[in-house]
Amino acid sequence: MHRRMFSCVVRPKPPPPPPQYPPASSSCQKPVPFHKLRPAKNETTSNSYQNRAPVNRFKPAKNQTIGEVAISQARLGDDRAANLWIEKSSRQGHVPTSHAFNTLITAQARRGEVSAAVKVLGRMSRARIPPDIHAYGAVINACATAHEPLLAEKWFTCMRKRFVKPNSVHYLGVLSAHASIGNIRQAEEWFGKLLQAFPSARSNPMSYTSLIRAYATALDGPGAEAVLAKMEKQSAKPNVVTYTTVLTAYANSGDVISTYQLLTKMACKRILPDIVTVGSLLTICTSEDEVSDLLYLAVKVWKVDIHKRLLHRIRTKFGMEFVNDTLQKLGEDVEGRRRMAPAERPLTGSIHRKSCTIAIS
Repeated sequence: MHRRMFSCVVRPKPPPPPPQYPPASSSCQKPVPFHKLRPAKNETTSNSYQNRAPVNRFKPAKNQTIGEVAISQARLGDDRAANLWIEKSSRQGHVPTSHAFNTLITAQARRGEVSAAVKVLGRMSRARIPPDIHAYGAVINACATAHEPLLAEKWFTCMRKRFVKPNSVHYLGVLSAHASIGNIRQAEEWFGKLLQAFPSARSNPMSYTSLIRAYATALDGPGAEAVLAKMEKQSAKPNVVTYTTVLTAYANSGDVISTYQLLTKMACKRILPDIVTVGSLLTICTSEDEVSDLLYLAVKVWKVDIHKRLLHRIRTKFGMEFVNDTLQKLGEDVEGRRRMAPAERPLTGSIHRKSCTIAIS
């Protein structure tokens, strides 16, 4: 009996089928290289941390350095793109300039992002670039925008410890930080420090306006007007921002008589109100007739552009029908608007002083 020898042949398993990916969409596309990205149509810049995808990108010119591209991206408000260009410059062995870092810190300071500005300041130190007065001034302004006076004082002290001499802008930054929360006592103290270090600030209306803003935040109208009277005795000349700040203090506190007295004083000084003044006066308007008279003065007499944000406030308070009737009385062209019901039609226009028509976006 012969035993047959069978050869066992192990056949390889067939390869698994390729995975079935969903069709390409906005959420599952292949990553595009950074230098090939282009801004899409009607694409706006997003400054929030939730959506950090840079949108304002462009192809740099041949004679444009990486530092200049980072500065351009920071000015557009695209912090992520600016950071990427700075990192690319560091990988290639180029040291980014202090101007690129300062522009990035300034863009973040305008939005009050203190932590992001401080991180960029740390990157400057690690790159062996000593922060200058512009970098510290931007960080202090970020603290003022974020209503953090203690942080502003901390960075002011840190600035002096590192032998960087502060100027009037840094003093005004700390003063504005205290004024943003209505801390009158500390604002007065820093105002005295400002005048002691820089006597020429007595003729600068911005320093007095920052102090008046502290009284306006605390709803102290008489105190704000006292600072205005003190300012008029000095060589400083009040402007429309100064008067509007005092007027806002009276309007928010509900003092209608003092508000209109200050408005009369502005007319005697031949100072025309602006859109902020109109918004403050809208606070004390309680009837539809007062709002109609205010809009007539703003458009016909003061030549102020009434934007859609102010019209939205009026619509919320008095209704869309009242807004349409008021615009018709002012001679606006309402027939060219979208033919929708008053409750369904969105208010997306603004009154322009030249053509005096409704412009629908």
